[in-house]
Amino acid sequence: VVKQFLPDIHERLESGIVAADVGCGVGHALVSFAKAYPNSTFYGFEPHEASFLRAKANVLDSFPGDPPCNVVLVNDTSQAMESGKYDLVMTWDVVHDLVDPVGFLKDIRTSLKETAESLYLMNEVPASSELTENLNENYTLAFALSMMYCTTVSLSGGGPGYGACMGEKVAQELCESAGFSSFELIPKAPMRLYRVKK
Repeated sequence: VVKQFLPDIHERLESGIVAADVGCGVGHALVSFAKAYPNSTFYGFEPHEASFLRAKANVLDSFPGDPPCNVVLVNDTSQAMESGKYDLVMTWDVVHDLVDPVGFLKDIRTSLKETAESLYLMNEVPASSELTENLNENYTLAFALSMMYCTTVSLSGGGPGYGACMGEKVAQELCESAGFSSFELIPKAPMRLYRVKK
């Protein structure tokens, strides 16, 4: 996906940059990136203890006999990210679950380097922000899963409860509220990916 739809990021990752996967879960994406781009360093942030431990095990299992020097796992939230450290920050289906999505996005923005090339790559479910456009068989399961987990997790902590089907309009509004300067849908990507600039 990165090589085809983000050739500029692909080239920079091959050369060597500092990247972060925030809310990395059990580390599948993190491992894939670390294997594909050994010259870059990848930080995985995961506050959920059980998921963090599984991510740690997955990293070790994926590099048998040779623990990777380009993967750093952190059992903490976005608030632990260092200011101005990262060339690239990524989230994969994370923002819609959060109690404080704007605060989270502000942390990401602050953590990006003060360069024109620094980038936040945001992945979310390819739904519409207009409810009526999602009332079809394609999103029946998405709404059901979202009610059981995504929306509930956010609401239980006093959050907005956007859920998995918050859509592009809400995602853009959240990024703008966090202070990002530009928000762009990456066309024809097989998943809903946004290129967000500091």
